[in-house]
Amino acid sequence: MKKIKAEDLTPKELIINVYLTQMIFFACAVILSYIFNIPEPWLTLNAVSQWQFFTGVLSAAAAVSASYVLKRMLPEQSLDDGGINEKLFGSISTLHILFLSAVIAVCEEYLFRGTLQPLIGLTGSSLVFVLLHFRYIKKPFLLLFVVFLSIWLGLLYEWSGSIWLPILFHFLFDAISGMMIARDYRRNSERKRGESRDDE
Repeated sequence: MKKIKAEDLTPKELIINVYLTQMIFFACAVILSYIFNIPEPWLTLNAVSQWQFFTGVLSAAAAVSASYVLKRMLPEQSLDDGGINEKLFGSISTLHILFLSAVIAVCEEYLFRGTLQPLIGLTGSSLVFVLLHFRYIKKPFLLLFVVFLSIWLGLLYEWSGSIWLPILFHFLFDAISGMMIARDYRRNSERKRGESRDDE
């Protein structure tokens, strides 16, 4: 039986796979919270101060900027994820990118920060988060960036005591990055179509 890789999926199949994965994450968080009697993290909205909110926004902007700079400075192959992000974000609308980013942020932060971090600590939850991004294992710069993001998300959670701050950071990072990826993907597609017409 042939092993199916993420890069072999069509954009539609990839999107469905992402949503199914997030549903599994959310279900795991609910089950673990019930088994280990972990308080629901959704009840701490008032714990986020104005200063913490702006810290989340500014740090997300800084992370996106760092990602952009690395993309410009490093060889293309060192940050290449097999075209998965381009296939995912390049095939959907801006509104869908925002919705998908919100789903990912809520489901992943509920599991990793709201459920696993109280159980196994910041280091343990960050390690699980990184292990689930195993497709970056042969891309050290991408892997290190994921490690940094995971630790920072955990620190935001510990600092604020609220799940909403890491959700905010995660949403902004994914949404802005996704829109930038989609923009570049569409520009490259238009350029290639233009070159093809010139060759005819």
